[in-house]
Amino acid sequence: MRPYIIACPDTGYNCKGLRSLIPTKGGLTMMNRWLMSTLGVVCIAGLALAQPRIVINEIAYDDTGVDDVEFVELYNADIVPVDISGWILESGDQLSGDNNPDYTIPGAPGSGTVVLQPGQFYVIGSGNVPNVNLIVGANDLFENDNEWTVLRMPDGTVVDAVAYETNKRPDLTAWVPADIIPQVGRGIWGNYITLQGTASIDNTLLSLQRWKDGLDTNDNGRDFGHMP
Repeated sequence: MRPYIIACPDTGYNCKGLRSLIPTKGGLTMMNRWLMSTLGVVCIAGLALAQPRIVINEIAYDDTGVDDVEFVELYNADIVPVDISGWILESGDQLSGDNNPDYTIPGAPGSGTVVLQPGQFYVIGSGNVPNVNLIVGANDLFENDNEWTVLRMPDGTVVDAVAYETNKRPDLTAWVPADIIPQVGRGIWGNYITLQGTASIDNTLLSLQRWKDGLDTNDNGRDFGHMP
């Protein structure tokens, strides 16, 4: 670190009364100690108050068959493990009283039953979905129309949310709860289907995915693409 230079008026010399605040070669001064301790308090407070960076990373809500490959994938984009026990995935297409199934991650809140490590995925969906972690049904798990899906902590805090087929109702304030809108931006326009092929056509499964795992600008239309 370069030394601080505090000049006295008309002299150009360091002010004598402030020398105890100026870094010296021999060690930390009062100013350095104060700055370091303050920075430490700020960092600790920031870690305590920071929102866990768990995102809805991928979603498939419709397919060409009987809707039996639907799922939501969560991703830990944070640098620390996050306990998601008891967190809830809610879905709906109205302002209050979500009118579609909700899915609760196993375990009491804070119990450590389900802990996502940094860079780890957690899939909620049908048993037909590869690498599914929590099977919540066989089919029709999510609505095939305009819908919002939100991940909440047990106390109701919004962690992340997605709204799709928003082209059908562009005024989100008419059907998306106000605490979700900051997470979805414009939502995802268009109708997207997970393809289920036959022996004669490509059977590659497609889903709505973030362009990069964990990348979240709080604008679904910008963050997601329809990809294999």
